[in-house]
Amino acid sequence: MNSYTLRCIWLFGLVMVLLNCRENPLATDERREYIASEPIESPEPVASVSAVEFTPAHLSDEVTLLNLGGGSVDWTIIQHPPWIAISEAQGRFIERSQTLRLDIRDNRVRSDTIGTITIETNVDTIEIWVGYFESREVTESIIERANQIIIDRVGRDFFYTYISLNHQKTHYRPPTLFCIKDPGDCSQFLRYPHFLMVYDFVMPDKSFVEEFIEFVVDTSGAYIEEGKLYGVPNCRDTTSECAFPIDEKQAKQIACNAGLERGIEAWRTSFHWYGGAWQTYVWSVSNTLGISNLGTMQFTSHGKTVIIDANSGVVLEMLTWVKMV
Repeated sequence: MNSYTLRCIWLFGLVMVLLNCRENPLATDERREYIASEPIESPEPVASVSAVEFTPAHLSDEVTLLNLGGGSVDWTIIQHPPWIAISEAQGRFIERSQTLRLDIRDNRVRSDTIGTITIETNVDTIEIWVGYFESREVTESIIERANQIIIDRVGRDFFYTYISLNHQKTHYRPPTLFCIKDPGDCSQFLRYPHFLMVYDFVMPDKSFVEEFIEFVVDTSGAYIEEGKLYGVPNCRDTTSECAFPIDEKQAKQIACNAGLERGIEAWRTSFHWYGGAWQTYVWSVSNTLGISNLGTMQFTSHGKTVIIDANSGVVLEMLTWVKMV
């Protein structure tokens, strides 16, 4: 076979390959099938909140629909209370979120009522609980009984010397979340509304004592056991529990004696209430042992914290911590 014949065979084969690639539908189908098989992240719609509370002083709010997955989210509001106007009834968003405005219709709302907004999406259904509650005044009788809760633990002289009601932060607590958890008892709850009582706790002779006390009472002034009695020392019978003889300098020395390393930054100190099993005021002394680079401009720092009883100077705990910076 001479060279001319070989060249002819080679050219014929090349032409057939080119024609086959252009006309053979299997080549296109195989490519289309490969593209279709690439994974596509599904949408995952959620709402930014599970409940919204309204009062006469708070008649508007916003709820954001979020897509934690990929693709687009189609949504429609299929149910909502007639006393709430919503900025949009349906829509679609491809980006990560869409915000809806909620407004109370004054002419339709009744005092102390709850309901749900139901949103149907192309994935599942989202429910948001809403409630409208009249404001309640914190009466003098409620304040007197709340004061007594603290006096029973610290004594009358200590209370009137160092503790005072914070009128700005003390307020009525709408019971939306309670009603969501147990709607059957919602009407009973509304007969005895709850109030968040907040007090300032300041000792001028000890500049580091500038704290707050917080707990919840009902309209009778009774302490709600399910809540927290935050920041109230128990020193009526044991006055040393309110002496706080350990100052910042002594707290640092105790932390050093306990083995807290110097670290790479100055120690941080804080005097504060320590709840849980301890229920007392403490000093926290913290160091920073290192900073780690996670990449993509993300860093974490880590270190240790010594928790010291502010009255006895006893080391209660040695904790390790990690946080984003």
